[in-house]
Amino acid sequence: MNLNSRYLNYYQIQDDGKTIKVDRTGTLTRGIVLHLLMHAFGFRHEHRRADAEYHVIFQEDKLRETSNPVFYAGLFDVDPSYQPTTPYDFGSILHFGPSDFAESSTDYTLIANPCSKNHTGDPNAFGQRSDLSPTDIVRLKEILPCNG
Repeated sequence: MNLNSRYLNYYQIQDDGKTIKVDRTGTLTRGIVLHLLMHAFGFRHEHRRADAEYHVIFQEDKLRETSNPVFYAGLFDVDPSYQPTTPYDFGSILHFGPSDFAESSTDYTLIANPCSKNHTGDPNAFGQRSDLSPTDIVRLKEILPCNG
């Protein structure tokens, strides 16, 4: 299988066709591995898709300061070419959480757009790293050979 080399290199993922080795400092949970594998298959962050502005609002002023300004380059930018066939998915393993990369856990870099028809319940309940969402599974089935 031909995995996306940009993410393979960034996360030190090695694919020899039989096994995939992920080398990362810190805690490596099942959710993080699934997130990284989705990237390796070519999927991007949910909040970067072409219709993202209808669903989330990015608050750049809430980003924590970094000594490496290039770190955030493109991380929150909407990509007009990224147009998945499925509806926007707040539950995707590829969706950032509201306070990801924020100065504190009470600051929000992403907030749910109140006009979004895809978000219900707690406006800050998105960005999980537990498991694939049903929509993530649909997306994988669209690209992977499957006998069932």
